[in-house]
Amino acid sequence: MAKWIMKKISRELERVEKLIDDFKYNEGILLLLREQKRLEKFGTTYEALDKAQISLENNRLMKAVSELNEAKFNLKDLKIGKKYIKEIDNKLKELRERLGRTPDKDDKKEEQVFEIEEQSVGYKTI
Repeated sequence: MAKWIMKKISRELERVEKLIDDFKYNEGILLLLREQKRLEKFGTTYEALDKAQISLENNRLMKAVSELNEAKFNLKDLKIGKKYIKEIDNKLKELRERLGRTPDKDDKKEEQVFEIEEQSVGYKTI
């Protein structure tokens, strides 16, 4: 009877070890998938900045503003690039002034919200 119990315990231990190995493998896959999504988001940000540059070269200011806003949104979502977000904000202000739009309350409020988020989240600079 003791052999039977030991055999059963041994099988259960092997099964548990296999589950743990599978879990480690699956966890690794999940981490890779998360990183892939993050890299895709970064790629989207880069594309938006590239399109904004092309729009500026073609003097399509409204399109450039739109693309810069998209890049800024993606960078905020990634929680990196505080320095770049500030540069994008400065360029957006400049373009809005060139378009004849003065900064309004919403723009100032957005800056304040970003500063608060920056302090609480702790953006990483690249």
